[in-house]
Amino acid sequence: MPELKITRSAAAVAVVGACPVEITATDPRMLRIRIGTGPFDPAASYLASTEERPLLPMTHQDGVTRVGTMAFRVGGEPLMLDILDAAGGAPLRLRLGRADLRRGLRLPLEFVGEQHFYGLGSGRRLDRLGATRRFWNSHVNHGLGADVSVPLLLSSAGYGLFFDHSGEASLDPGDSNDDVLADYCCADGRVDIHVLAGASLRETLGLAADLLGHAPMPPRWALGFLQSTRHFDDTAELLTLADEFRARDIPCDGIVLLSTYSDQHGWNKGVGYLTCDPMLLPDPAATIGALKRQGFRVITHEYAVLHRDSPLYAEAEAAGYCLDDGYAEIVPTVRPSSNYLEGQRYLDFSQAAVRSWWWRAHADLVALGIDGWWLDGGEGPAAATRFQAGPGDLLHNRFDLMRHQAFAEGEAADRPDRRA
Repeated sequence: MPELKITRSAAAVAVVGACPVEITATDPRMLRIRIGTGPFDPAASYLASTEERPLLPMTHQDGVTRVGTMAFRVGGEPLMLDILDAAGGAPLRLRLGRADLRRGLRLPLEFVGEQHFYGLGSGRRLDRLGATRRFWNSHVNHGLGADVSVPLLLSSAGYGLFFDHSGEASLDPGDSNDDVLADYCCADGRVDIHVLAGASLRETLGLAADLLGHAPMPPRWALGFLQSTRHFDDTAELLTLADEFRARDIPCDGIVLLSTYSDQHGWNKGVGYLTCDPMLLPDPAATIGALKRQGFRVITHEYAVLHRDSPLYAEAEAAGYCLDDGYAEIVPTVRPSSNYLEGQRYLDFSQAAVRSWWWRAHADLVALGIDGWWLDGGEGPAAATRFQAGPGDLLHNRFDLMRHQAFAEGEAADRPDRRA
């Protein structure tokens, strides 16, 4: 049977016939279980910081290893890793002896006692017990994945599991009789599983925020009603909409100007442009100024692509900022092109230079007083796409996170006195 080897700051488990396991802790309420073989690629991690924090010391007595407020036990045949609760019970078991590395990684999890599960990103089911979840962002209803996948599983028993692997993965009900099982699978052969053990679900969510980064507080007006449309004929119709809200005393905090798409007119010349549509906004400063004088915040909508006819395209292409994937051209009454290079190309937001360049490209909109950004179409490029920072199969799910980073950093630098 494999032995548990304890150093001062780590527990190493060599799983016979499967894969090595290393258990460490940098927070008294969190364990990191690193499972699998091969080098750990930072491009595959969601963590807010890759800075290594000091490891906490571990103690081992009577078959139980303790670190911080957490305890675990390794043993059995086939080998089990039990995560213990305060009463010494084991609500969570990782069936290490059943781990399979023949095609990526398959790790069976066992949940002991009655538990219900939440999280995993957006979806129609609140309780994830018995649900299948594929971690691969896709346009809603356009693929087998989730429109927003978040590999954070929360148990009604109070603990949480974060699967730190941004490549394609899944969580499926495992084969069982009376046991409650789930199989975590990822295409890569290595994953970090963070066990978050707060005293309550609220505290466990706080630990997840510590691990992944805390969400910024939105501006108060963003919680109010926001009106959006792209079906304007001209400036007068847009201003009439604003007048009617105020004349009828209908609460409205902001107006979202959607992108021009096909024959539907919005604020810009079309998908992949940051220049204003001459039909709707021939005088952008005057129109936006009029809306803001009536107390409306103004938000523009955009996709994560650059059109080949955009004034910005030549510079982006020459600098290596564009990816070899994107959207096909959409033209009214004409079938869309099947070649994305004839339409709009994704930008490589894995590059810090691209993020800062794209924010600077919004300087004219910032000067007009645009208050917010609807960053749409962030499902991400195809798996075969190559980013500067790594392969598309690892960065696909992080694509929109990196794009939002461009705006978060830009707002913090240029408008630090306001909430973005």
